[in-house]
Amino acid sequence: MTTAAILCRVALVAVFGVAAVAKLADRPATRRSVVAFGVPDGLAALAMWLLIAAELTTAALLCGGATAWFGTILALALLVVFCVAAGANLAKGRTPECNCFGQVRSEPIGPGLLVRNVAFAALALVVAAAAGASDVGPSLWAPATDLTGAGIAATVVVGVLAVAVVLLAVRLRRVGAAHADLVARVRELEEARPTVGASPAASEVPQPSAGGVEQVGGGAPAYEAGLPIGAPAAAFTLPTASGPVSLADLLVPGRPVVLLFTSPTCGTCHSVLAKVAGWTESYGDVLSFAVVASQSAEANAGVVPLLAGFEPVLFDGQEIWEDYQPRWTPAAVVVGVDRTVATDTAVGLKEIALLVLRAVATARSAAASGTPSG
Repeated sequence: MTTAAILCRVALVAVFGVAAVAKLADRPATRRSVVAFGVPDGLAALAMWLLIAAELTTAALLCGGATAWFGTILALALLVVFCVAAGANLAKGRTPECNCFGQVRSEPIGPGLLVRNVAFAALALVVAAAAGASDVGPSLWAPATDLTGAGIAATVVVGVLAVAVVLLAVRLRRVGAAHADLVARVRELEEARPTVGASPAASEVPQPSAGGVEQVGGGAPAYEAGLPIGAPAAAFTLPTASGPVSLADLLVPGRPVVLLFTSPTCGTCHSVLAKVAGWTESYGDVLSFAVVASQSAEANAGVVPLLAGFEPVLFDGQEIWEDYQPRWTPAAVVVGVDRTVATDTAVGLKEIALLVLRAVATARSAAASGTPSG
């Protein structure tokens, strides 16, 4: 019974410990998941921290021989809460992302989640039965000399398997995310194929008052803009809300940077600005983003809220438009870590979104092969 109890305790410690740490590492997704399960938005942050604390406490209590009983009770209570919350949502036909294991594993809830929780509850019941018979085993923090040979072997095997499963799950999740990005990119490219390389007619160019693309300077209406790929990226230093920022500062993290040229009077720019925070959250591991806004901070005060706290926003960007030649807003270009222009300049929301997807795919492929991107 002791060996079985130790095995179950180690397994539950791994489950609740990994779940808590993974949630802690991906707090924005955890908070969204809590809200999706029905917790009011105003209480979501508190509920998230209470959940993480409860899971960490459960794992810690299960490690101790004298406290394993209390850890078992807390584990069963959490599993019951999880099952009730999932069952209530399934009964309403809702399948929110469970985010049970944070970045390691996140998927819509379903019957499988209930089955998994029942299996975990069975492990907890084994520990509870052993605790009732005072046969729960020694503390997992105890020296190895306090454990039996079977207990040591079981602990090592389960621990190694738990670490292997976590590492494999993280790797598979990253590969899956990269694959999803590539699929989305291909789909977008296929949809855009009929218009690639074509200049829109003057009648198709939306006016600023209609929320469309806005021309920066004079000249005939055309979407050709920007510097050629491989051209040196002009250095600059522009003001932000927190002080001057230069191109060198933007490249310090060692990632390519997407420069987004916007204007406060351009309607389509507002749509681009509303997406920047999401792009940063999804792709910030391989790309940096910076908004280069024309005019002063005062002139852009009305559009800054669209950024949902994103930084940096570089003001008075028209000072470098002659160097980067965007011609239209919204426009975007990627500057590589070697300080050269890495992409053509994209104009308009759809083309900018495609540029971001291409840049992400390129950067992740470079990271996988160990070569620098840009």
